[in-house]
Amino acid sequence: MALLPILRFPDPRLHTVARPVAAVDDRVRQLVDDMLQTMYEAEGVGLAATQVDVHERVVVMDTSEKHDQPVVLINPEIVRRSAEMAINEEGCLSVPETWDRVERHARVTVSALGRDGHALLLHCRTQRYEHVPLDRERFEVLVMDTKKPRPLAKTGFNERVHECADALAILRSKLRPEPCLAEYRIDDLVAIERVLTGKHMMRARHVVTEMQRVREAVRCLRANEISGFGKALDASHESTRVDYEVSCPELDVITDAARGCPEVFGARLVGAGFGGCAIALVAPGAAPSVQEQVARKFHERFAVTPGFSVLHAGPGPRECVG
Repeated sequence: MALLPILRFPDPRLHTVARPVAAVDDRVRQLVDDMLQTMYEAEGVGLAATQVDVHERVVVMDTSEKHDQPVVLINPEIVRRSAEMAINEEGCLSVPETWDRVERHARVTVSALGRDGHALLLHCRTQRYEHVPLDRERFEVLVMDTKKPRPLAKTGFNERVHECADALAILRSKLRPEPCLAEYRIDDLVAIERVLTGKHMMRARHVVTEMQRVREAVRCLRANEISGFGKALDASHESTRVDYEVSCPELDVITDAARGCPEVFGARLVGAGFGGCAIALVAPGAAPSVQEQVARKFHERFAVTPGFSVLHAGPGPRECVG
C-alpha cells in the first residue's frame, strides 16, 4: 500500500465529475487499499477517489472507534428517504482543520449494488455479480440474534482461513492448480483423500459442497422452489457445524427451534459463526408466531431472550441517519 497525495481546496480538480468504475480489477483493488491507508494516516473517517486525483466513483469510510471496520463503496448512489433536514458538523480531508455546520437530508440510503426485491449473487474471484429475485409473497427472512458475543470469531475464523490455504496447497501439488478451493469438485477431494485428511479435508469439503449449495439455492429461487431453498439453508448450516466447525450451542439451538416450526422452510447461521445471528426462511406473515416459539425454547435453554427482525431486500445496504 502507498500513501496518496490529497488534493487541497480550492484545487479545481476537486470539481471533476467522477466516472463510474467499469470493473473491479487489480488496479481498483490497489486503489482501495491505498485510499484506506491514506485515510487512516490522515486520521479521517472518509475519502473519495476524486480527493486523491483519481476521478472514479470510489469512496472509502471507517467511522468505528478503533478504525477497524472499513467500508468500501463502488459506484454508490444516494437516495433521499425523507424531506426532513438535519444540521451536521462536518469536515473534509481536502479542507484540513476546517469544520462547518451543514444542512443535509436526515435520512438517506447509500446504495452500491443492491436492487429492491433481489439477493446479490457475488462471484468473488471474478467480481461479477447477478441479481436473484426474492419473492416476498412466498417467504420472509427472519433474523434471529442469539445475543452471544463473538470474542473467538476473529481468531477462529483466521484459523479456518489458514487451514483452507493449506488444503488448497495440497490440492494444487497433488492434483492440479486452481485459483481457489471453490474451483474444485467433490470428486477431486475423493481422488486424493489419502493425503487430504483431517481438518484439511473437512475445510475443503465445506467450501466445495457450499458452492454446490449456492448453485442449488439460486436455481430454487429462480424457479420459486422455496422448500428446496430451505433445504439448502439447512444443509449449509450442517456443513458449517460439522465440517467448518464455526457453529456453537446457541446457534444450533436457535436454528433447531426454528426448524421445529411448521411455518419455517429452513435455517442457518450467518456471518463468522461462534455466536451472533442466524436466519430462518418463514412463510409470509408467520414471523411473530415463529419468534414466540423460538424465543421460548431458546430462553428455556440459555435464560436469554433472543432478538428478532424481518429482513427486507431493498435497493441499498445502508441507511444513514443524521
